[in-house]
Amino acid sequence: MGDRFRPKHAQAKSVLSDVERIRNNSMVPSEIPIYGYIYDCKTGSLVEVPEATEAGKAR
Repeated sequence: MGDRFRPKHAQAKSVLSDVERIRNNSMVPSEIPIYGYIYDCKTGSLVEVPEATEAGKAR
């Protein structure tokens, strides 16, 4: 099932999980920030997932 049918809270949880996986990958330098957004297909806008952005902060 595509993300457009997934509830927004489930999308946000998925984005957070992805950002955490990228942040914890040894091939990604810790000084590079990673951000998490959801693309809104109806409006064409990006909606930030604050928890994902926090998890992806540069160290």
